Amino acid sequence: MIRPRSNLRRGEPSKQEKQEARIACHDRAGGICEDCGRWLPLELGHLHHKHSKRRFGWLESNNQRHIWLCARCHHDRHCPKVVPSK
Repeated sequence: MIRPRSNLRRGEPSKQEKQEARIACHDRAGGICEDCGRWLPLELGHLHHKHSKRRFGWLESNNQRHIWLCARCHHDRHCPKVVPSK
C-alpha cells in the first residue's frame, strides 16, 4: 500500500498556492484552451507547465510559465502523435 506524502517536496507549493495558480492562468487565458480555442470552465481545464518544474520551479512570478489547455490538448502535449514515415 502506498501511503500519501505528508510533507511537501522542496519548492512544491501548497494546495492553496496551486489553486491560485490555476485561477490566475484560467483568468489570463479567458477560460479558452490556448491550443484549440475551446472554452472550458475552471474545473475541466488543465494547467500545463511550459518548462520543467524541477529545473525552473513550480510557481512563476508573471504567469508566463503555465498555459491553459483542455484535456485533449494537454494529453497531446505530453504524448505527441508519432507519424510513421513512408
